[in-house]
Amino acid sequence: MDSKKINRIWTASLLVLGVVTVILTGAETVNIHLSDEAVRTLGILDLGAFSVLLYSTIMRLNQPK
Repeated sequence: MDSKKINRIWTASLLVLGVVTVILTGAETVNIHLSDEAVRTLGILDLGAFSVLLYSTIMRLNQPK
């Protein structure tokens, strides 16, 4: 895979992880009650982004220098 493509995938997954974390943490901090479906959906999105981040990190480490 092209290194630019891997870097974009890595950046996008890191961005998704950050946004989901800010939403969940911010809602809890401000005492906004999110529905159970919203929390579960964000959690699944978080797990998916984490697996993509893991994959892209491994691909970045295995690239020839």
